[in-house]
Amino acid sequence: MLRRVVAGQRNGKGVVISDNEPPRTHEYKHIPGMSWSLIWSTPRDVNIEQTLTDTEPVTQETTVFPAPGETRFLTLTIPPDAWAERAGFDPEAAGTEITEQMPDMADSFNTHGSPFHRSDSIDYAIVLDGEATLLLEDDVRVTLRQHDVVVQAGTVHGWINAGERPATIAFVLTGAERK
Repeated sequence: MLRRVVAGQRNGKGVVISDNEPPRTHEYKHIPGMSWSLIWSTPRDVNIEQTLTDTEPVTQETTVFPAPGETRFLTLTIPPDAWAERAGFDPEAAGTEITEQMPDMADSFNTHGSPFHRSDSIDYAIVLDGEATLLLEDDVRVTLRQHDVVVQAGTVHGWINAGERPATIAFVLTGAERK
């Protein structure tokens, strides 16, 4: 499981504020090998002294997609696409589980069609392990390997894993306005 260490200041000195698992971590029951963790969230008007305190910034109500000026930091592990071909796979149960865990993401899938979605954000994605394919419109596919980085700005996109082992991607999303 992912470990999250939060360092901040007390009395002008750097200290460990928390050292534990991110508060929003989920291993999918209906999508074996898929997991995600919402690691951190910052508000629109971030203040360093107020941001790194004992107050947990990630709650059950924290959305995946940030509002303009907010940020989100999360990881996603995607199993090889072959999981969907396994006997007994229940796409309805998998969809329900995604909706329960990430309702704003699920709403975006419904708008653009699975696996495509879009958020009003600038996203930085770093492949930490494995190999993932970024899907864009018009059947554009970009294969990314460990340490490859994607910067995308509010595009309709999706992710698949055509490899043979799970792919883990770290994402930093900064909320932006679409004009």
